[in-house]
Amino acid sequence: MLYRRPAACHLPAGGRRAVCVGALTGARGRAYNQGDPKGKYRLEVFNMDELQILNLADAPEHTEQVSRWLWEEWARADGYTLEEIIFRTRHSMLRDTVPQQLVALWNGQAAGTVALWRNDCKTRQDLSPWMAVLYVDPAFRNRHIGQALQRASIEAARALGRYDWLYLITELEDYYEKTGWEFVGDAPVGHGHTEKIYRYPL
Repeated sequence: MLYRRPAACHLPAGGRRAVCVGALTGARGRAYNQGDPKGKYRLEVFNMDELQILNLADAPEHTEQVSRWLWEEWARADGYTLEEIIFRTRHSMLRDTVPQQLVALWNGQAAGTVALWRNDCKTRQDLSPWMAVLYVDPAFRNRHIGQALQRASIEAARALGRYDWLYLITELEDYYEKTGWEFVGDAPVGHGHTEKIYRYPL
């Protein structure tokens, strides 16, 4: 499995909640379909004026930085090179289906990422799609970016219009329940270990 579970983002309680905007709207509810005559695929999510979340396909200049995060956090330990992960990321930048890779920008700087994958658990091939590789750069933590990325992945999956649930797998205890995820059960992940599967209604 290529870089498996979402990383903890160490977000504080309280503060302003993320404001999420669906596929047809942008900041403050304005219509947003420029460059997409069908108005279906562009997604922007805003928390505060400083935060913007985009499909990486619409911000490809951040591909190497996103790939480096994924490599350092997960894939390097599994024997992948950075170049292989860049290749993988470039082939995960779709808009109208999965896989998708999203990037959070804080005042224009890459601050975090999350993905939608077809599957992130080898022993539950019956479930799809999955929120995966949630990561916030340490320099940008404690700004609710992780919660905004969660919401962005949910909205991106919902905008596809073909799924009832979004899933994730994690080792974390009592973290995702706080943001509305429902526990499904444990799943074996190899070497006698299990991890927890959650789902979110779409």
